[in-house]
Amino acid sequence: MKRSLSLVALTAALLVLTACSGGNLAFGVTAEQLVGTWSAGGELDTRLTLSEDGTLSATDWPASLDCQDNDADTVDDLPESERLDVSGTWEAGTDEVSHVVTLWLDNDVCPLGGSMAYVWRSVGGDLAMCLKIPQSVPGDELVPGQVLNLNLDVDDSERDIAACL
Repeated sequence: MKRSLSLVALTAALLVLTACSGGNLAFGVTAEQLVGTWSAGGELDTRLTLSEDGTLSATDWPASLDCQDNDADTVDDLPESERLDVSGTWEAGTDEVSHVVTLWLDNDVCPLGGSMAYVWRSVGGDLAMCLKIPQSVPGDELVPGQVLNLNLDVDDSERDIAACL
């Protein structure tokens, strides 16, 4: 089920992420550029695959991200979270929000629905997808460590961890 997402929350999150970023919002990124496998790296084996047909699949997805009541407040809390294999659909933003990706996760596994991710372009030019971890924290109050970075097809040794907040 597609859920409407608050424009106010989006604007607040964008403002804080812009102020604190080691890169820039990837305005103008196309759906074609988003297709592929995104991975968290580090202690997390989370992988998110976005397909051309608008479907998604994820392995080792932290249940704390949109699948159950969020008990994680930071990236450091995620390794303790239950892990799930999930599927669903995705949609790239258009025009002024071309850097936003909406993820809808299947309700059978993730009854809380899905989330919005922001796409950043690192200083080195790599794309990163940024997911806000504590959904209860307003975007303008996020601090480093409260955003999960997923990098598109980047070797772990070349990962630009400063691409998001």
